[in-house]
Amino acid sequence: YLNHISERNDFLGSRTPLNQVALHCTWNYGVFADQRRATLIDTARFISENLPEIKYFLIDDGYLEHTAETNRVFLNRFYPSPEEAPLSKESWPQGLRGFSEEIQ
Repeated sequence: YLNHISERNDFLGSRTPLNQVALHCTWNYGVFADQRRATLIDTARFISENLPEIKYFLIDDGYLEHTAETNRVFLNRFYPSPEEAPLSKESWPQGLRGFSEEIQ
């Protein structure tokens, strides 16, 4: 299966820049499923000012809107666009694109 997929896609594999630089993953640092724009802005600001070796800021799937029925909506890996993901408008008023532009 992986060989079949590899023939049709150019995966970075050993060429990925993630093998060369540090990254911050929101899930791994205690935020887990409760990812809110304000908290992540504070974290990104701290990283920018204190940890310049971190070059990537990965926002894990805890940013998705929570629902009463499922407690959380999961993003399908084949979702056509993160901009169409079910986000909480309260926590993410400008969506993910607005957030990513703000922390660059």
